[in-house]
Parts: sequence; C-alpha cells; structure tokens
Amino acid sequence: MNRRELLKSSAFAAAGVATAQFLGPVKAIAADAKRIRIKDIEIFAVRLPKAANAPAASAPTTNVDPFNLVCTRLTTESGARGYSFATGTSANVEAARKVMVGEDLFALEQHLGRGLINWPHIEEAVWDAIGRIAGQPVYRLLGGARAVSQPVYLTYTWPRVNGVFQANPKQQGEWAAVVRKAGFKAMKIQIFRPNYMEDVEACREILAAGGPGFRVMVDRTAGNSGSLWDYPTGLAATKACQEAGVYWVEEPFDRNDFEGPARLAREVDILITGGEGYKGLAPYRECLTHNTYDILQPELNTVDDLVGAALQRAETVLRDHPVETDISQGAMIAGRFDFGHTLRIVVNLLENAAKYSPARAPIAIGAERRDGEIRISVSDRGPGVPISARDRIFEPFYRAPGATPDVRGAGLGLSIARRLAEAQGGALAIHERQGGGSTFVLSLPGAEAPTA
Repeated sequence: MNRRELLKSSAFAAAGVATAQFLGPVKAIAADAKRIRIKDIEIFAVRLPKAANAPAASAPTTNVDPFNLVCTRLTTESGARGYSFATGTSANVEAARKVMVGEDLFALEQHLGRGLINWPHIEEAVWDAIGRIAGQPVYRLLGGARAVSQPVYLTYTWPRVNGVFQANPKQQGEWAAVVRKAGFKAMKIQIFRPNYMEDVEACREILAAGGPGFRVMVDRTAGNSGSLWDYPTGLAATKACQEAGVYWVEEPFDRNDFEGPARLAREVDILITGGEGYKGLAPYRECLTHNTYDILQPELNTVDDLVGAALQRAETVLRDHPVETDISQGAMIAGRFDFGHTLRIVVNLLENAAKYSPARAPIAIGAERRDGEIRISVSDRGPGVPISARDRIFEPFYRAPGATPDVRGAGLGLSIARRLAEAQGGALAIHERQGGGSTFVLSLPGAEAPTA
C-alpha cells in the first residue's frame, strides 16, 4: 500500500497507525517553528531557454512544447516558498486557495481532508516549503533513511523534413556533450535514416562526445520510421550498432512480429527491447511466450497525469464552471492506456459537459480503480439524455432530443471517443446522474503502479 492509499484507507486506523505518528517528523518541526500561514498559491508558465545556435529537438508524436514548463508556487507569510513542476491546473489552484490560504502550512491533516490529496502538484509544493523551512529533504521528513536514486536517460529527437533529419551525425554528437553536462549518463535516439550506417555513425559520435561510461540506445519504433526492416536488414543494422557500442536496439521490427526480435536476440550480443503501444494483455502474453524481448517495456500511465493534462487542455471552455475532482488513491491509479488517445476522450467529455451545462453549474471528474479496471467519470448538470437515446448518442452526427441549436460541433466527438476507448480494450458508457444531468464513464484496463 502506497502513502496515498494509506492516508485514504480505513486500514490506516484499523492497523493502529495514528496520523500523529505518521506525520510525527513534520509535527516536531511545526512545534519548533512559529505558526506559518499560507499566503498564496499560484500557477505560472516558465519558458525554458534554448542553447544559442543549437539545432532544435522535437517530439513529433505529441503536442507538448518541451520548452514551456508549468509551475506551481506556494508562498507563506514568513517568505518561505515551495515549488512543484508536476502537471497542474488553474482550477485546482483556485479550489486550493479557498481552503488553504490563511491556514497553517503545517496543518497537513486539515489540508488533506479539504482536498489536498487530490491536488498532487500543490501537495508537492507544500512539502517543498516544509522541507525548506526544516532544512531537510522531503524523503527524510517522510521517514526515509536514505535517498534512492533511479538511473534515467534522455530521449532526444530531431526534426525531419520529408523523412530527412535536420541534423547530421556530428551535430547529434555535439548534443550528447550537452546532455552529459546536464547530468544524464545515457540518451536514446531514433534510427530512422534510410542508410542505417549514418545512424550508427551518429551513435559513435554520441559515445565519443558523452565520454567514459556514457550510453546510447537506439529506437526503430517499429514501423513509425516510415518503413519496416526485413530480417536480414535488421540483423545487419543491429550488428553494426553492436560494434559501435550501442546499449540496446528498441523495436527493430513490426510490433506484431513476436518471433523476429527473439531470433535477433539469439544472434547478437546486444539487448533487444520493446513493448510500447500494445493494448491489453494479449500482446504481452505473446512476448513472454516467444521470449520476444530481452527487456519488455510496457507503457504505464497514471490517471492523475491524465486528468491534470485534460483539465489544462479544456481550461478555456471550463472557465465558467467550477470543477470538482475526486481521484481515489491519488496519483497511483495506473494503466497501460494510450495517453494521447485517452486524453482526447477525456477532453471531449469535459467539453461536452461544458456545452450542455448551465453557466456556473459545477462539472465533476472522478477516477477509481475497480475490478482490475480504471474508471474515469465526467458528470454534468445538463438536461440529461433519455434512455432511448443513450446508445444513439455515440452514433456519428446524432444529437439527443432537446439539444439546443446553438451548441457547436459536428456530432462526431462521442462517436470517435467510443472508438478510441474500444481500440484500447475499454468502453465508454453514459448513465443518468442523480439530481439531474449525465455521467459518462470511461473504462480502461488497469495496472498496479509501483509503490514508493
């Protein structure tokens, strides 16, 4: 059981673990410090600088600007500040201001009970402020004896025009020196060039610039490069990568080819990895049956990140509606869902809720893990949908009876949303909301998240 589940569970009391004992180290600090009130909570954007004359990097499969960072800042009357760089929303900040500003920073049980448990970016800022006042790292305040570091690497991509990278191997190597200087000891690049030996040369340049102990991994990303390798080409390219000192080759063949990577792994002395993009458990079962990869890399996303991103994306249409969030187990609801497709579904549901709800009517978004599934709900106080129309509203171009003529949209949103859900082994359904309105429930395959 992780910390968030512990705080929200009845087992917390049943196990005889008192809240005062759990928060003992923080209360000891609070006893020594004067009452410190929270003065403000705010959210703001920071534009990160780009190195002068440096070739731009890109993340072509996302709409995220890598140089735009959203931050949360909590300020106390004593001047101490706490920061968070986790995904946050203005709606959460406004809700937190109402119940936390003017209150004691150290009143953690009170803050958690009033909603802090559902605002991870604000909770992180609270702990950061407490740690700064105490002069202690947060892991120690929570009872940790030592910091545990986890090796990470940086995935770096370059823009392509008509399939051609806008950086040569020498320039890619120069960026490795920047990455190493930033503290990373490994980086991953795409191996997309028609002549794979140019990518191998880039790997040599990267390893030379990165210095002793630096690692480079390459990602073919199955067919996303624009073409698929046949087996002889994949074998030759992988052997060339091995000779250059590459640490692993990721997804060298089609994702549905479970035997090809296994055969390749038997013929080379380099790690073969893969596993992203699979929907449901069946592909992973095939990977285990065929020993497809040396390292299996399932995608694991958290609902907290998803909901935060969706609220941020829909912030403009939600500005006239208070948003109520209820996420059980906080950030630890995890699943192997497609983040981009699921984000599109949830944003569509939020936009629909705003369209059909009266001005200033609250919209609720919740999430829970039940029976091995993730269930994300969006509830409105609109006119509701008759039972006879609840299946038809997922048909293209259909509008429910009573829909106001000024509601914008082509009537495709819910149809596409249901298809995106079903493509992931999930479902999208509508229910009547008690007290009036509708609740849409998105169900997706769940997964156990690692505990802290």
